Amino acid sequence: MNNKMKSTIINLLKLIGLYKPMRGIYNFVTLFNAKKKIKILDKEAIFITPTYRIIEDLDTIFGEKEFLEAFLTEIKPNDVVWDVGASYGIYSIFSAMMATKGKIYAFEPEASTHKMLIKNIKFNNLRNISTIQAALSDKKGEALLYRAESANIGTHSLTKRTDYPVSKKGVIIKTLTGDGLLNDNGIESPNLIKIDVEGAEMNVLYGMRKILKSKELRILQIEIHPEILSLSDYDENMIAKFIEQYSFNIIKRKLRGNEIEVIYKKSQSPQD
Repeated sequence: MNNKMKSTIINLLKLIGLYKPMRGIYNFVTLFNAKKKIKILDKEAIFITPTYRIIEDLDTIFGEKEFLEAFLTEIKPNDVVWDVGASYGIYSIFSAMMATKGKIYAFEPEASTHKMLIKNIKFNNLRNISTIQAALSDKKGEALLYRAESANIGTHSLTKRTDYPVSKKGVIIKTLTGDGLLNDNGIESPNLIKIDVEGAEMNVLYGMRKILKSKELRILQIEIHPEILSLSDYDENMIAKFIEQYSFNIIKRKLRGNEIEVIYKKSQSPQD
């Protein structure tokens, strides 16, 4: 089947409202119980692949390999890592293999993606990851999550974004603050944090001011989404100024497609 014919069929299915169910059936039949191995540094992990988009993500992980490796090489065996916006677990799982005596907290609010995350953790026999089905934000409560309408499950967003198709109506999810988790839940303070939250970057940062100030936190990796940020009147400079006041310096930055990957490292203890 050529691309033109394929496009015609997809448009027809969308027109009559059958594209999503047919896509789901096709993925289920062709990819039932499919898995893929990925090797980063000297670690190998297994991921379930229920959609062709996830296979594509895993095949192209090397597009962000340098950042994943840079993050992983900063992890010490006893470290605590927070993976904020864990999706199906690439950072969480490889971090757990590095922090063999430490702890990983994986935050993923979307229900079906959270289930996939749990399955991937079990497939890799990892016992040092705790999953939390909630979004980190600037307040504890509830929010609307606009779910991805494409096969790219990594595009769920708390903002009704326009760069990727998302649901017209949001689903209610739980929100927590990073600082509140330390106070109310007894979760360990992180040494490293990775944030990939599709435009809610500032909300997450506002909710973890004490953590950013702490001596324990050494590394902060953040994926910035300028197009979505602009919908909330934020931009990369605002994020940089906020983070840098806590004595973090950029050690790696790269424009990757429509996103900006940045790794910050704390240079000294922040002043009171």
